[in-house]
Amino acid sequence: MSAKRGGAADSAGSDDETFADNASVISNASEQSFAREEGGAGGFGAIPENDDGGEGGDETADDVFEDKLRDAIEMATQKSAAGRVGALNAICVAFGKKFLPDFVEGRRMTIADVVEKSLKKGKGAEQVAAANLAVSLTIQLRGDADDIYREIKPILAVIVNDNSAPPSARVACAHALGNLCFLAAQAIAEVQSVMEMLEALFAGGLTLSDLATAALSSWTLLATVMPYSVVQDSLVRLAPPFATLLESPDVDLRIAVGEAIAVLYEFVGGEDDGEDSDGENYASNCANNAVEEAMEDLVPKIQSLSTDCHKYRSKKDRKEQKSSFRDILHTIEEGEEFYEKVKINSVEKLEIDSWAQKKQYQAISRALASGTNMHLTENDLIRGVFNLGNPLPSLSMLNANRPSKSQRQLANQQAFKVRSQARNKHRDKRSAVI
Repeated sequence: MSAKRGGAADSAGSDDETFADNASVISNASEQSFAREEGGAGGFGAIPENDDGGEGGDETADDVFEDKLRDAIEMATQKSAAGRVGALNAICVAFGKKFLPDFVEGRRMTIADVVEKSLKKGKGAEQVAAANLAVSLTIQLRGDADDIYREIKPILAVIVNDNSAPPSARVACAHALGNLCFLAAQAIAEVQSVMEMLEALFAGGLTLSDLATAALSSWTLLATVMPYSVVQDSLVRLAPPFATLLESPDVDLRIAVGEAIAVLYEFVGGEDDGEDSDGENYASNCANNAVEEAMEDLVPKIQSLSTDCHKYRSKKDRKEQKSSFRDILHTIEEGEEFYEKVKINSVEKLEIDSWAQKKQYQAISRALASGTNMHLTENDLIRGVFNLGNPLPSLSMLNANRPSKSQRQLANQQAFKVRSQARNKHRDKRSAVI
């Protein structure tokens, strides 16, 4: 897995970035990531911070933020394709930076209509931006978007399966299809139908490795919510195509396959066969035996990839691959659970203790980018995915008492002056050592 996104302390200069938000606690890494992303957000200037840090300043910043967001929504329907792309990306950045369920609820159909038109009539970059916005919109609506999902899903499916569509658009739509189904689909049968569509892409000998990786990642995300019997059957049935995909020249695809195997095996591989005295467990034992037989073909390949030293692969790819497959091998051979701790805010940490949770966190992080920690702090839907409970009211109080940027700078200047004066006294009055 990539480096942890847990929260370091806020950087001193991050407060006057675009969409500056005094009502959320995010990591320094997230703020820097946001600063890089919004360079092309299009039309959004910096929102000034109120030096007094009072409630009136927060309300003014919120008003300015929402005004700029309204302008971006209007600009998303302009004639210029480049202008539409910039507006769609700006809305995505805004949705990642702030949790605005009430604001978005009043404009849900307007934004959904923008997404639908851009997916149908746009090309390339516009379809990518629209697919990303569809996921951001669903997250803002806290998953209460079944109507939007029903309207957008067929369009995403057409683009994903359209060989004439730009590869970047197909990849973005594959990711969006998995995320939307995970967040908004109401029935297991619907989830299974989307999984079948994605499976046809990565298991059907697809030559586009990026699309196969996106389809497999989305399929694995949906597999995390499927019942035991479906997961067990999937591992046995897909073992041959998984074995083939592990030999792919693309490192991202190989790692995606390994993580899919880990998610499935973690769920079904540790079951005891049990006694068969009454014949009641015969079918279960046969299924478990089939799982073990399937893993016999996969484990040697995973072992080989965990120690791969072939020089025709780049050093970076080898390092990333070996790290991932060693963790996967520990789960398969030793039964170790995946574990990682991510700092969300000043008082909360997310403990990722399974491969399923890791895939869910990866999907959420990809959709929200720099806004991941903020949504983990405030968004009921995202907190519910990771069983974090209701948002903590104390965080808003902690943020309300946070000094403003100018106050922090003044305090730092005064502390520096005191330190300098104290050191100068010792420098000027050096006592002789006898």
